[in-house]
Amino acid sequence: MSDTTNLKEQIIVVGKNYAKGFTHNQLESQIPGASKENLAKNINQLLQANVLELLTGKNGVIVYRMKQANQGPLKGLDESETIVYQVIASAQNKGSSLLQIQNASNIKSNLQKILKKLVNKRLLKTVKSVKTPLRKIYMLYDLKPHEDVTGGKWYNENQEFEAEFVKVLQSQALKFLKRKNLEITSISGFNDNDTSLMLLRKARFTAEEVLQEIMKSKVIKVDLTPQNMESILDTLDYKGLLEVTSDCQPTGESVRKFRYKKPGVKQSYLTTSPCCLCPSVAICTPGGSVSPEGCVYMNDWLEF
Repeated sequence: MSDTTNLKEQIIVVGKNYAKGFTHNQLESQIPGASKENLAKNINQLLQANVLELLTGKNGVIVYRMKQANQGPLKGLDESETIVYQVIASAQNKGSSLLQIQNASNIKSNLQKILKKLVNKRLLKTVKSVKTPLRKIYMLYDLKPHEDVTGGKWYNENQEFEAEFVKVLQSQALKFLKRKNLEITSISGFNDNDTSLMLLRKARFTAEEVLQEIMKSKVIKVDLTPQNMESILDTLDYKGLLEVTSDCQPTGESVRKFRYKKPGVKQSYLTTSPCCLCPSVAICTPGGSVSPEGCVYMNDWLEF
């Protein structure tokens, strides 16, 4: 066992002896051989691992106290096991790899044995991550893994990529956007002028709006979020099937909108205008603080 690990264990022992908390002075008196620098370093690591908590005592004196959680599922565990448990608990539902646990706890020689014991006691469990399928991820036994670990909606319970499901979503999203774009471009007299520019804006939709339309069709029965839908639309954008712009809302928030475009077709002169990409277009008005006549990008585009 390393000196650093031993020092952590000594600090935990002090914490258990001082149930109401201990100060730096009390810690130094209990571990006289340790330097202030090493004590401070290990105290910070135990705070980050949620083994200790920081309180303010009388006259503003800083007090450290063992976290109350140690009185529950950790009852009967030794100092090293307590450290490992709290390190993993601090990672919450994203879990920790073996290397991450080693770095945070400074326990290496018998770490595997400790983890096996905690798993057998059903305090921890191991899960597979779609990002690192050959590496075990440890997390608290009762936690549901984060989507970053499981892959979310795009992976099944065996962590296999749901390629067909993604294709269905792509097809439905493209079908809706293509239909809406056709409705606009089929209007009598549609051409590259100011009226057409305003009409094209009606063929642009947010990820949430696209999702609502798809859910209405009842083709998809899985609960999805606008963020899930946006990731699907991004894949269509990467394929060159969509045009993506941003609208600036009155609140200042920028909202991405998607419109169908024919694959392999060069953008028209109209759609290359700065208005189609400008995040402030929603608040742009003649004579306003944001206006066409004062837009340097518009002047450059007209000169081009």
